[in-house]
Amino acid sequence: MPPQSAPKQVITTAQWVAADASLREAISRFASQARFEEEFLRAFLIYWSAEDEEELPIDLEHVDPDSEEFLLTFEWFVYDYRESESGKRIIDLFAEVEGPRLPALQRQLLDAWRRQCIDLYEVQRIENGRRYHVLRVMTGQPCIVDDAPSAGFLSPGDLLAVRLLPVGDRWYPSTLFRSFSPADLPRLTVTLRLGYEDFQRQHPGAGWEEFLRENGFLFNDYTLERRALAEAWHERGESPLSPEEEDEAPAKDRRRWETALRQAYEQWLERPSPALQMQTPLEAASDPQLRPRLKDILQEMGEIEASFAWAGEPALDWQAFVREKGLL
Repeated sequence: MPPQSAPKQVITTAQWVAADASLREAISRFASQARFEEEFLRAFLIYWSAEDEEELPIDLEHVDPDSEEFLLTFEWFVYDYRESESGKRIIDLFAEVEGPRLPALQRQLLDAWRRQCIDLYEVQRIENGRRYHVLRVMTGQPCIVDDAPSAGFLSPGDLLAVRLLPVGDRWYPSTLFRSFSPADLPRLTVTLRLGYEDFQRQHPGAGWEEFLRENGFLFNDYTLERRALAEAWHERGESPLSPEEEDEAPAKDRRRWETALRQAYEQWLERPSPALQMQTPLEAASDPQLRPRLKDILQEMGEIEASFAWAGEPALDWQAFVREKGLL
């Protein structure tokens, strides 16, 4: 929840915004200290699933601090990464060292920001090109985000993997974030749900936020795999796998994924979608105005599943599914 104003004190939007800017700068300056250089390299390797620096997507010796790769990693490093020696997150170390010296308003923000995690949101509608209404996909919580730069390139139905920070009664993205197509919704929700189930088995009683705080890099992993498979599939076509290329995942895990994927796509068919003017895909199928948009989403979904199947990973038999549902 957004931090509440102090009793008997009216805090203006300008004061909140100024506190936001100052706190962001202070946190960034703290996390950029020379003492964290080795930790940041370790975080980069973890975030990008790399064995060494040569496998990273950028050259850390000549890194552009405004690049997508740097901003995404630095954000995760600040809020979720645990320092190897203390086991504490960088933002928590900042709170211990710098928190007592911060102005009251910044301390309120810091307390709220330390509890936020990256999560999956669906854009419901854009308001005046400056703010947008989103729904937290896995929990159903609504939120209004104030951010003109990102509002300009988003559309209803888009999916966002973002950490939203409360500033007074408003919410802002922590930094640059990942966005996905409406067609990614079923597979992303399965990735999150099964990941959470696995996490709970290892950490009984763990909550959703705890799972996301420990696995915030999951969205980056999904992005990289999705892009790599799409590129490879388009280059090589839909040729069947040879026996040597088949996935080595246990049959039980494969059935678990395939069952979960089918359920997710079936639920999607009956779920009102902002990308389809809040009609369900089944309703849009009989609407001449919405059917072209539905066809585009279905085609992209088919390509997603085909690319995963082509790589030998669990996937939905897309052609059989759309025939069964009468969507062809």
